[in-house]
This record gives sequence, structure tokens and C-alpha cells, in this order.
Amino acid sequence: MKCVFCNHDLEKGVQTIERRVRGQLHYISNVPVDLCNKCGEVYIDDSTVTAINKILKSPELSQSENSLQFDFAILNGIQLSKFETSATTNLNQFVSS
Repeated sequence: MKCVFCNHDLEKGVQTIERRVRGQLHYISNVPVDLCNKCGEVYIDDSTVTAINKILKSPELSQSENSLQFDFAILNGIQLSKFETSATTNLNQFVSS
């Protein structure tokens, strides 16, 4: 797959995303994504977005007054590969520079 903005090849990886629900900022780590290492664009597929939305509608969020962090991989039984972990590290270095 190619990036729609810069036409660069995308790589599989994982990333921590943040979402605001009822004024509280929540973090979801280890979300599988397609990454563009050229422009930094991140793509999340529809089934992953659906799973994230289920997490955000969980009872823990409605009962909490604090920000929470969820691990997408653990909640969905996903085994992360070394490739995905290194791709995330590479993206974080790209964004930091």
C-alpha cells in the first residue's frame, strides 16, 4: 500500500494513540498501524478502529474520572513481532527529529 499524501510505501508497525472521551484523554498502546516513514502519516484499518471504539465504550471509561491507558495487543490477544516493535521505534525517531 502507498501513502496517499507522498506516495511512499507503508510499513506495518504499532503505535500508541490518544483519544479524548468525555473530556478525559485516554491512551491505547500497541495499536497495529500502517506507517509512512517519509511523511509520518498513520493509517488504521477499519476492524482496528471498531475494536478501539469498543474499548472507548467500556465500563471502565464511564466509571473513571482519570485518564486510562489500555494495551490493544493484550486486550485483543495479538502477539507483536520484533518487526512491528522496531518499526514503531523507527517512526518515533522520525517524529522526534
